[in-house]
Amino acid sequence: MRLTIGDTGPGIPADVLPRVFESLCTTRNIGAGLGLPITRQIVDRHSGTIAIESPPEGGATVTIWLPRQAQQVAA
Repeated sequence: MRLTIGDTGPGIPADVLPRVFESLCTTRNIGAGLGLPITRQIVDRHSGTIAIESPPEGGATVTIWLPRQAQQVAA
């Protein structure tokens, strides 16, 4: 399964993009820079992957890939 989320904001600066999954990495005055690292941990624990693209003209796209579950687990 693939989930893609995008926006049309100013984007992520090219020098910051490689570090967005590092704890405490932020370009804002508020926030702790933990949202994307926590998201990556959750995705990793579900055997998935996450990627972010941000072209120079602005905007950003986050894509999460999660494996399909072969069998439904009994609750």
